[in-house]
Amino acid sequence: MNKCIRFAGASLILLCHACGGGGFEPDLTELKVRFHDVAIDRRTALNAGVNLFVDYSSCVKDAVRNSAFFAAVRPRITGLNPVLYSMRGSETERVSDDMDVINRELNNLDDVPYADIKGTVELICRSDRQAILVTDCEYWTRGEGERTNLPYLKAPFIDWLNKGRVIYVVVERYREIYRGKQCDKKRFYFFFTDDKLRDNVFEEIRRTGDFGQYGVVFHKLCNSDIIIDRTALSVDDNLTLSMNSSMPFDYIEIYDDWDIINRYVMEASDDDGNPVAGGNPLIKGLKFSDYGNFRIESLGVRVSDITQAYCDSLLPTAAKDVSAGFRLDISDRELKLRLTDKIFEYLGNEYGGNLFKVDFVVGSAVNLPLPSEDFSWRSLSVPETENLSVYESIRQTLDNPSVNPSRRNGGVIHTIFIKTKPYD
Repeated sequence: MNKCIRFAGASLILLCHACGGGGFEPDLTELKVRFHDVAIDRRTALNAGVNLFVDYSSCVKDAVRNSAFFAAVRPRITGLNPVLYSMRGSETERVSDDMDVINRELNNLDDVPYADIKGTVELICRSDRQAILVTDCEYWTRGEGERTNLPYLKAPFIDWLNKGRVIYVVVERYREIYRGKQCDKKRFYFFFTDDKLRDNVFEEIRRTGDFGQYGVVFHKLCNSDIIIDRTALSVDDNLTLSMNSSMPFDYIEIYDDWDIINRYVMEASDDDGNPVAGGNPLIKGLKFSDYGNFRIESLGVRVSDITQAYCDSLLPTAAKDVSAGFRLDISDRELKLRLTDKIFEYLGNEYGGNLFKVDFVVGSAVNLPLPSEDFSWRSLSVPETENLSVYESIRQTLDNPSVNPSRRNGGVIHTIFIKTKPYD
C-alpha cells in the first residue's frame, strides 16, 4: 500500500520558491497562474443577473393564454428578477426590472408582426449576463421576406459557446391561425447561461418538474461539458507520495527515488514474478465522460518538463516537450498514464527535482447530429417549404471547427503536475 498524503487546501503545501540541489516545493497558486491558466481560453465571467427578451407577437401572446409550459415556468422566470426587454419591429428596448410591470406587460402584449431576432441574439451573446429569449424564430428581411434556410444565429451562437458557456433550447409545438387556417408552429425558449454558474437560469427552470408532462423537448448546446472524475485518482500502490486536488488541476509529489519507480512501475511483475507488459500505470483512476453534443474519438497526453521554466522565473524559459517519456492507455473511459524508457533521457538533478506538466488532450471529437424536426416547421408564407433556419444555425454552429473540443483550450481537458526527485 502506498503512503499517500492528501491535502485539502493549497495552503498546506510549503510555499517556497528556492530551486537548487536541496530541492524545491512548488507554490500551487503560482503553478495555476503561470502554467495552468495561461492555457485556458480567457473569458469574462458571466454575471448572475438575467435579461428576459420577449418577442411581442402572436407567438408569446398565445403562450400567455394557452401554454401549460409557459404557465409553469412563468413564476420561475419572474422570480429570477429579470430585466424585461421588448422585441418590437427593428427595436429591442429595455422595459423594466419591476416584477409587477413585467407581469402586466406579459398580460397585455402588442402583436407586432416582426422582431429583430438576429440583432437580439447578437446583443445577448455580446453581453456578460444570463438571458432568456422567447420567440417563434420567424426571421424576415426586407426584400427577401421570411428566411427559411438562413443560419442567421450561427455567428452569435459560436461566440457564446466559445466563451465556455451553454445554450439550452426548449421547443414547444403550438397552433396559430394564419389567413383563416390553423397552422402548426414552434415556440422557442432559449436559455443562455453557464453550467459553472451556481443556481443558473436553467437550473431554476428545471425545478419546475418533468418537462415531458408539457409535451416540450429540450436540447443543450455546449462544447465544454466533458466531465473529468478525479475521485478515484491514484498512484502506484508501492510509491510514497502526496496529492493535492484543491485546484482545477491535480498536484502529485513522489518521494521515492527513480530506482524505486523503475522497479515497481516500469519493471513491475505480477504475483508469480512474471513481468507486466508495459509495466504498471504510474497514475490511474482518472475517468472521463463525454455527453451532449460531442463524442470523443481519441485522447492523448502532452507532457512538458517545466522544471527550469518554473525555477528560473526571472529568466523565462520554454517548457520542454517530454511526451515520449509517457504513454496513455484508455480502458473503459479510465485514463492510465504509464512511463517509457525515454523518461530517463529527460530527467535531471540541476534543480533538486523534476517538475512535469501532464495535459490530457482531445485528439478528435465528432458532434452528434440533432433531429431537424425538433427545430424546423412548415413555413406559413412560402408554400411547401420547411423553415430550417434555426436548425441550420445550430447544425453549422456545432460543425464549426472552432467549437470542436479538440480546439478549445488546445484540446486540454485536464492537467496533472507531477514532481519527482532528481535523477543522476
